[in-house]
Amino acid sequence: MTVLRGDEANKVYVFDKLKAVYSELLDCESQYAVDYVDWVMEKLKQ
Repeated sequence: MTVLRGDEANKVYVFDKLKAVYSELLDCESQYAVDYVDWVMEKLKQ
């Protein structure tokens, strides 16, 4: 399994998806957006 840092094609894909998530969060209630990002970060650490 390759980590994302070394996978150029998927790095672009993930970055584009993250930008899309950010764009969606801009239209959400701000505390929801903060809580969502905190939840995602916790999931990534598991």
